[in-house]
Amino acid sequence: MSEPVASVIPPPPHRGPMGAAVRACFQKYARFSGRAPRSEFWYFILFLIAGQILLIILNSTLFGPVVETTPDGGQSRLYTSGWFGTIFMLATFLPLLAVGWRRMHDLNLRGWWFIAPLILQFVLLWGTAIYYFGLQGLMDAFRQYGAVTFSFSGPGIGKIILLVLAAHVALIIALAWRGTKGPNRFGPDPLGGQA
Repeated sequence: MSEPVASVIPPPPHRGPMGAAVRACFQKYARFSGRAPRSEFWYFILFLIAGQILLIILNSTLFGPVVETTPDGGQSRLYTSGWFGTIFMLATFLPLLAVGWRRMHDLNLRGWWFIAPLILQFVLLWGTAIYYFGLQGLMDAFRQYGAVTFSFSGPGIGKIILLVLAAHVALIIALAWRGTKGPNRFGPDPLGGQA
């Protein structure tokens, strides 16, 4: 007796967990509801890092490094991802924000916690710049030069840097933590665990 047709057809090739995670992030491109397990988030981060490295190699191969002349007459070479990296970053920014948001939901936290360290860093940096220059001085420097550069010093700045660093470390630890087992207020367990 012959075997059924279904058993003769080989199964589709296994794409691996990274491919599945990246595909899930792009399928949920701007979905901020629901939950994302650790693997989905961290494989997407690995994809972003690998993508930038490949784009640096591609851009450097096609266009070469950016050569800058230093004030003492020396030259430095800078290898960047160029326009390729900028386009890649813009295309993947929203999926990164969405998967990070869903990852916080998996921990039964609001999604804002994913961007809280960046907001803190932004507020402290601009607060320090305004304190250093004064608001009018900062605006004048922007109008005159288009950018502002200044050095930070003092014990207060050290405390600000430690606070921002601690917030980023706390976020990384949270992102590496196992999500809530079973359903939580943001949806069912993406790993199918029971409470």
